[in-house]
Amino acid sequence: MQCSNTRLRARFGSLATLAVVAGALSSCGLFDTTPQFDCPMVGMPRETATLTRFREGPGRDLTDVVFDAGIADVKIACNYTSKGANIDLNVVLSAERGPANTSRTATVPYFIAIVDPNRNILAKEVFAKTLTFQPNVSQAVDTDQTQELIPLPRGKSAERYGIVVGMQLTGAEVEYNRNKTLR
Repeated sequence: MQCSNTRLRARFGSLATLAVVAGALSSCGLFDTTPQFDCPMVGMPRETATLTRFREGPGRDLTDVVFDAGIADVKIACNYTSKGANIDLNVVLSAERGPANTSRTATVPYFIAIVDPNRNILAKEVFAKTLTFQPNVSQAVDTDQTQELIPLPRGKSAERYGIVVGMQLTGAEVEYNRNKTLR
């Protein structure tokens, strides 16, 4: 039995072409072999889950409230690459307009922190989202999107890490929240 050189060249040519195409596609991520793991857990400390912002001055009753805000939900998705875990976060913020609000807006400061398995803060970033109250509506909801990276060696999981989300509060606002939960 004799093989044709033309047929062998065609087969090896096709294999070479296939190898080049596969290499090109793998560089686009189609054949990425980076293992995928679960996302880190998201936590919201009770002390920083809400924010009551008062107008300037000493008053702290209902008529002095500019807005009450909170984190309504956090949606997380992650994708592992050779650089680590890319974390996509959608933070849903809500606010209720208070009697002292004259601007029909609420600028809501919040933070996202990444903690290691021992709960040490590795990184923290503060964001501010302005929510607008529509005419005759006292509540506003909006979503802020951000992406974070947890650098990890290839093949390592971020499952034991954590994402902490909360309102960025002043010392007086933290104390107000602590006293509010004691009532």
